[in-house]
Amino acid sequence: MISVSIGIPAHNEASNIGLLLETLSKQKLKDDFILKEIVVVASGCTDRTEDVVEKHRRYDPRINLIVEEERRGKASAVNILLRKCKSTVLVMEPADTLPKDCSLYHLIAPFKDRSVGATGGRPLPVNPENTVIGWIPHVIWDLHHYIATLEDSQGKYFHISGEFCAIRSGIINKMPETIVNDDAYIGLQIRNMGYKVAYVPEATVAMKGPTNIFDIVSQRRRVVFGHMQLERGYGADIASTKITQIARMIFKVLKLQPKKFIGTFAGMSLEAFSHFLARRDFKKGKLHHKWRMVPSTKSLMA
Repeated sequence: MISVSIGIPAHNEASNIGLLLETLSKQKLKDDFILKEIVVVASGCTDRTEDVVEKHRRYDPRINLIVEEERRGKASAVNILLRKCKSTVLVMEPADTLPKDCSLYHLIAPFKDRSVGATGGRPLPVNPENTVIGWIPHVIWDLHHYIATLEDSQGKYFHISGEFCAIRSGIINKMPETIVNDDAYIGLQIRNMGYKVAYVPEATVAMKGPTNIFDIVSQRRRVVFGHMQLERGYGADIASTKITQIARMIFKVLKLQPKKFIGTFAGMSLEAFSHFLARRDFKKGKLHHKWRMVPSTKSLMA
């Protein structure tokens, strides 16, 4: 029997986390997998997140709540999950996402192979595709899917998505709390230890991208900074940090949606600006591990 824990880092997620917990409780596992626990790390919450978790805990005893009084960044919450969750496989998913039916099983199924150390799922934005701003998250995540599929076929994939990923417990026990992109860091370290890291596009999860320019730049600035941190500090090779490489890849996405050129061009322009700000932050020594919340991504069902 392969035991599974689900870890959910959360900060002020009262509007989303109840539906996520309900959905996870209903996910069906097959073969020799068993869901042992769902652990929520509530970090510095000032809303009703903890109350919502406690309410759902009464209906599902597998749900546990760990309160981190001060918000110290996602890496700190992930370290708590790495320390507290004792199952064979640890699934990590933010509180502002929602897995599709059977996605949990798809994500963990590869762990029947003992050489697999981590898996990454595929985020699918719920933003409307018929507006310029709404199309931008689809461009970003279509590119992520294309790159992940290509790198997985070449045996180079490691950049598991923090929106939905799983790792074999005991490989990584702690990470530096100044790390911004915890998902890419964990995937890189696991691959460097000789384990396989698999992309599982069938393991889809709904998420919401930013809905205004300020939030798009804020989010991408932080993500690009985290990629630079891994490239310069840990020798990672991340395709999405290279604007020229992105420009070549974007045409593969455009082949599928040629009418979305304006939104794609706008997305690339904002990405370039975000790269400029991230590089400036890096030179100034600014840290992003306790990143600014992106409000427009916090209403998944709206």
